[in-house]
Amino acid sequence: MRLLDAERAFQQSELTPHSLPGEELFLDHAHMNFEGNYLLAITMLREIEDVIPARIRRHASGLVPTEEQIADELVLTGVDRWWIAAAVFGIMQRQPFTGQLDH
Repeated sequence: MRLLDAERAFQQSELTPHSLPGEELFLDHAHMNFEGNYLLAITMLREIEDVIPARIRRHASGLVPTEEQIADELVLTGVDRWWIAAAVFGIMQRQPFTGQLDH
C-alpha cells in the first residue's frame, strides 16, 4: 500500500505562501478549488508513475496536460469560477458557519 502526502505537496507548492495553504488552493475549509485539485492530481500521478506498467507508461510519456489545457477542455471560464465562489459564499452564510466566532 502507498500513501500520498497531500499536506506536504500543498505546503511545498509555489502557490502557497509561507507553507500555509489557503484560498489559493481551497474554496473553503475543506474543498479544493481547481488549482488545488490539479495539484493533488499531479501529485498522485507522480506518486504512481513508477508502478504503472512500462507498456502504458511508454504510450503516456509526455501526455500530462497542463492546468490551462485541462481548464480549456472543461471549458472552465472566469464566469464559472465566479459562480462557484458565489455558491460557496452562499453556503457559508448559513448554519453551521454563522455560529462560528470568526464568521
